[in-house]
Amino acid sequence: MKISESCFGTPLPISAFPLLQIHRIKMKILLFLIVLGSLGAAHGQDLLDYKNKQYHFTLQYPSNWEKMEPHTSIFVLSERDVKEWTEKSSFDIEVNDTLKDLNQFCSTYANSMRISENFKQFKIISRKDTTFKNFPAIELTCTAFIPQNKKTVQWRSMFFIKGDKVFKLTLSSYPEKFATASDATKVIYESFRFQ
Repeated sequence: MKISESCFGTPLPISAFPLLQIHRIKMKILLFLIVLGSLGAAHGQDLLDYKNKQYHFTLQYPSNWEKMEPHTSIFVLSERDVKEWTEKSSFDIEVNDTLKDLNQFCSTYANSMRISENFKQFKIISRKDTTFKNFPAIELTCTAFIPQNKKTVQWRSMFFIKGDKVFKLTLSSYPEKFATASDATKVIYESFRFQ
């Protein structure tokens, strides 16, 4: 016999079980709070603004990431709370104005990674033709072994052309941290805008 049936097999209204009704209401409230909390964690985090006057774009990034001095990139972020540099995930933006063809640029990029002394066992895990902010784009996900750190690194680069420049937005991390870093930096991709 089901709990919501009388001994004669006829259904009883849920109101006949006040404790069950209260339990269901509590479960709905708990589920609502869990969903609300997860949305707040993803979208309610403290964000910092960045504006690039040279290339005319803006973006937001999580406050637990810090802006670094770029060497070859125009914008670099890394995790603030990770003390050891070799353990940090990073995000960077590069702009190139020498090659104007996206496929050619990606091929040149991949070839340079294959012959680099800094990256061994370079592999392209996936290549996807896509769009980014309504621009045709190519997304490459790659791995390589870095002899200096004796670790494998994973990164995802989004390549797209605006005007006469190729933009490359790259998230780099270690394979075991890549999904977490990807979630943390999702706001950067979502907030990226040209002025």
